[in-house]
Amino acid sequence: MYKNNKIINNNVFKLKHQYLIYNLNLKSNSNKLVIFFPSVDTVPTRNIMSYYAFSESLSANVLHIVDNFGSHGSYLYSFVNKEIQESVYELIKSTLSELEITLNNTFFVGTSKGGFCSIYYSLLFGGGHVIAGEPQIKLGDFLFRKNWERNEDCKSIIYAMSGRVNKSDQDLLNDILYNLKVNHGNYTGSVTIHYGKNTGYYNSHIKFVNDVFVSYGISTDILNFVEHDISSHNDIIPIFMDEIKKINRHILKNNIPSSTLFQRMLAFMRIKN
Repeated sequence: MYKNNKIINNNVFKLKHQYLIYNLNLKSNSNKLVIFFPSVDTVPTRNIMSYYAFSESLSANVLHIVDNFGSHGSYLYSFVNKEIQESVYELIKSTLSELEITLNNTFFVGTSKGGFCSIYYSLLFGGGHVIAGEPQIKLGDFLFRKNWERNEDCKSIIYAMSGRVNKSDQDLLNDILYNLKVNHGNYTGSVTIHYGKNTGYYNSHIKFVNDVFVSYGISTDILNFVEHDISSHNDIIPIFMDEIKKINRHILKNNIPSSTLFQRMLAFMRIKN
């Protein structure tokens, strides 16, 4: 079904009563899959795919997932509609199966909201290579930040995730990454987090990444943190794009065996650090 070069635009994956929109760009000569998770779209109801230009330019199969659950998305997660995260999981699982791609040849990538999603779904699968730019880790603190009552984006996302807008849910949202029903002491992936020196994200979010992985018995040796001299959260976007281009040149263009790819990814991260 998925063996030839082909672009599958605005396709729909159905699981139970849930419909998930995605795009898949297939490369017949690649044994790798790059999954792009979307950032928050500030335009109500638009919810476009992030970094769509990479769909054709990468030397890999590329999957873009749309988060159209609510006016500004739901982080592809909901306490009141668990079929959202179930459908994302099953879409990725079925794509890997159809393309016969292993987790060690899979990349979970995104910035901001997309960074959170890349970590969440990599943990669910127990592997893959995460490349995230300034992901939110403590979602409750982020969404209920100062003046959140006047922020339409925050209230919309909170409602989509919780079915209500109540500050009593702050801790529940903070703990999403800690409460996955998994036990991944044998996690086989790698995680690279890019963040700004002066954006405030390290103290608010990035420093908690270690705790998340330790809580599942995963060695922190697979974590790599790369600091950049930037002061605005949005400044991580061009840095992230450049990192994806580097990985395309050094990792994606060659059909490296899974066992070798994992070691090369770790070596690539350590050189960067």
